[in-house]
Amino acid sequence: MTIPTLIPHGSADLNVPPDITAHVAVRMIAGARYVEYEGSGLAIGITDRTRVNADLLAFLRELDMKIDAGDAVSGQPDCS
Repeated sequence: MTIPTLIPHGSADLNVPPDITAHVAVRMIAGARYVEYEGSGLAIGITDRTRVNADLLAFLRELDMKIDAGDAVSGQPDCS
């Protein structure tokens, strides 16, 4: 998989432990970005909503800049 990917995860998530989910996913997806929310559990979209939103917006802005410069995956101009 080569699509830009943001993997946000709570470090204290007992339902979906990051060691066997998010940490594995970030190793499997080339160029994936992992953001860990220290001490947070499963509901980071609620408990850490301000930081999650800021991290998501920053990721999307960075992706938008890469698209403006070329393509979203490599940042290279589309020469097709």
